[in-house]
Amino acid sequence: MENITLECHLNTLSKIELLNYITSLERKRAQQSDCGDLLLELGIVYHHLAQTGDKSALEDCKEVFRELNQQKPDDPIVLAYLGNILTWCGNLESAVHKKLKLTKQGIDSIDRAVALTPDNLAVRWVRAMNSYHLPSFFGRLEISRLDFEYIMTHPDFRRWSKEQQAMIYYRAGLTYKKDDDLERATQYFHQAMTIAPESDWAKKAEQEWKAQNGKVAK
Repeated sequence: MENITLECHLNTLSKIELLNYITSLERKRAQQSDCGDLLLELGIVYHHLAQTGDKSALEDCKEVFRELNQQKPDDPIVLAYLGNILTWCGNLESAVHKKLKLTKQGIDSIDRAVALTPDNLAVRWVRAMNSYHLPSFFGRLEISRLDFEYIMTHPDFRRWSKEQQAMIYYRAGLTYKKDDDLERATQYFHQAMTIAPESDWAKKAEQEWKAQNGKVAK
């Protein structure tokens, strides 16, 4: 859950704030010999910055998670994030065989992470998001839906902050929207709006809900 809390917090930061966050963590990293938890936090921040299209952040993120993977080869969180990075790298490859190879390696790493700890909601979250973003010919959208359903029906989910729950409901809504299940999509958008009405997730969900609700009504 700590990783979900961090991911939720990072969504509130600007790119400049993310860069300042990274600078602070890198300073601490240089001063510590044993910095496993700090390195994971740094990797997640780089991971978030890479989502803005920053290719240098993607390379830094890959370097951090490869280092973590060497230290902890069977750590599910590390395997999940490393797998996500590999699929990103595959997406950026121009050669088809390299693209497919990297993407398969990434998928295998994420699936291994879930197999190692199927009850870990943070790992499920990474796979749900990764599967959502993959091209349809990989056939992973159903896995994304199942992972979101697993998270939302898990007893621990009720102990998450309202904002974190809104984030999941919003993302689940997008997944059902992508699968053309507009009725389920609008249900989850509405839940995001209701659970944390003042959050950014609720505002995003409201825009989607208004757009999709009209389509469902037709």
